[in-house]
This record gives sequence, C-alpha cells and structure tokens, in this order.
Amino acid sequence: MMKNHIIYIFLVFLIFGTLKQSVACPRVDNLNDFNCDGIIKFVFVGDSIVYGKGDTRLGNKGGYVQRLKAKFPNTKIQSIGLIGYSSGRILSKLKKELYSPGSNKTKRALRNADFILLDEGRNDYWENNPASLTARDISRTAKLLTYQVGRELERPPYIAIAYLLPTKRIFQRTFIAQVNDGLELLDRNGYNVDLAFNKLDKSLIGPDGIHPTSAGYERLTKILTKYLKSRLQMKLDKISPPDPTPTPIQSI
Repeated sequence: MMKNHIIYIFLVFLIFGTLKQSVACPRVDNLNDFNCDGIIKFVFVGDSIVYGKGDTRLGNKGGYVQRLKAKFPNTKIQSIGLIGYSSGRILSKLKKELYSPGSNKTKRALRNADFILLDEGRNDYWENNPASLTARDISRTAKLLTYQVGRELERPPYIAIAYLLPTKRIFQRTFIAQVNDGLELLDRNGYNVDLAFNKLDKSLIGPDGIHPTSAGYERLTKILTKYLKSRLQMKLDKISPPDPTPTPIQSI
C-alpha cells in the first residue's frame, strides 16, 4: 500500500511535468537537471552525520556535505543536519516547517531540490522503539518530501536513502542491523535505498563509536561523488532523458 501511494504521487507529478514540457531539459555541468529549472541542487537531510560531527579536520562539523561542495562547485548544496534527532523527530520537524505559512529556513533549504538524501535513524535506538518504526518514519519522510517539495515543480525531487553506518558500539549493533534490514525491505518496495554506507570500514569510525573520523567522511565523500556523477545520473536519465542539445552560452 505504501509503495503504491508513493508511486502514484510520483506518476502524477511526472505526467503533469510531461504535459508542461515540450522538450526534455538540457544538462547543467553534465548533470541531469531533474526539475528543469536550470540549476542543480542537492540537499542532505539527517542527524549529526549530515551535520558532520566528529570531523576534526573541519572543526567538528562539515563532514561529507562540506567536502561535496568542493567536488561540485557549480551545484547548490544544502544540509539539514539535526544533532541528536531521531527519524520520528526529523519527520515531525519537517512536517511543522513545510506546512507552516510563509518562508522559513527549512523551506528555503529544500526549495527546488533535484536530489535529496536521507541519512538518519541511528538515534532511534535511544527511544526504545522497534527498528521497524525507524524504517516506517524514514519512508514517511520520503513521501512527505516527494509531495511537499515537488508540488511546486515540474516533477518531485529524486529522493534517496542511505543505509546506516556501522558502529563500534556493541550495544547498538543489533538495532542498526535491524534498521538496515528494514531499509532493504523499503528498497525492494520501490524506495531508493541507494547508498551502502553500511559497508564503510569500522576503522573509519571515531572514538565515540558512531561518528566517522575525518578520513571516514573523506571516504563517504568519494562514495557520494561517484554515485552523484554516475549511478544517479543513469537512474535520472531513465526517468527523464535529458535534451542532447547543450545549454546555449549567454551573450555578454
């Protein structure tokens, strides 16, 4: 039922966008301009990993989001990294901000996104709820963003989900493994659980047992860069083939 609902929402936007566009959109910096606004925008939503906690080289913040800005200098990159937030709290905050009248920081960060990554769920351990509820809340966040961010665009953004990083904390390992099992089930049911962060070597996890070291964030940046330039582009091209005509150079 959940799978059918998100597919239905996506198809409605896709059909609407097809009617409004007579041609496909040209690429921008060789990237698929998925919402056809002439600007590529990536947004990362999650907890302290998205914030970059543990990244000592960048002052205990920044992480892979800050590093990606150097890899994609002509791309707008935003992050909503909420330290200590569970997936349920992230969902509640996004609902509150996106449904509130007027402009706010969250709306501005998400507006016109071509791609959104959800990297969250590890803090749910402290709420003593079943791991299945974490996968449920992440799927609800994906549906919320598909509709609320996409409703003003030609089509909704492509929303991907990351598997949770491994942990050195023995007491938390079973929970994280169960969440990843739930995310794998989401992937089989039509959600884009594309990023295998669970494969990161544990030697790249810092002394607190949960956050990556700076070297760990460097490795995640390499994984994301390859994904954003290659696999994501192939997936977007299947959904929306780009116009082969290059973007014209503006006269001065």
